Amino acid sequence: MARPTRSRKICREPQYKEFAPTQNGGEKNTEEKDKVTLSLDEYEVIRMVDLRGVTHEQCAAHMGISRTTVTEIYEGARRKIADMIVNGKSLHIEGGNCFVCNGRGGACNNDKCIEQKACPDRDKCVSLCRVDE
Repeated sequence: MARPTRSRKICREPQYKEFAPTQNGGEKNTEEKDKVTLSLDEYEVIRMVDLRGVTHEQCAAHMGISRTTVTEIYEGARRKIADMIVNGKSLHIEGGNCFVCNGRGGACNNDKCIEQKACPDRDKCVSLCRVDE
């Protein structure tokens, strides 16, 4: 029997949730069969590993999951992104078993949250947490 999936912590939802290639003439490919869906936890792993340059181990500690799970998520996300680029599919970012960090609790380094100073009422803010900078 498989273990239940743990919720994964993400720092924020993406600002842009849809990307679609244009055909010759500027028309976007929006057909359902040509759609790739990236989950929010896949987005977070790509954001942290590829954009921020953290290791899989640091990403795992930040998200509250194992390093091997991060590697599995990362490989799946990269495959989806490659499929989108190579085959001209649209990308949608949605869903997944995750929660957004609010800058409080043991899962977040409260003293290293980027928006800590910009958020006077931390209970109403979603903070962007740094890994170990």
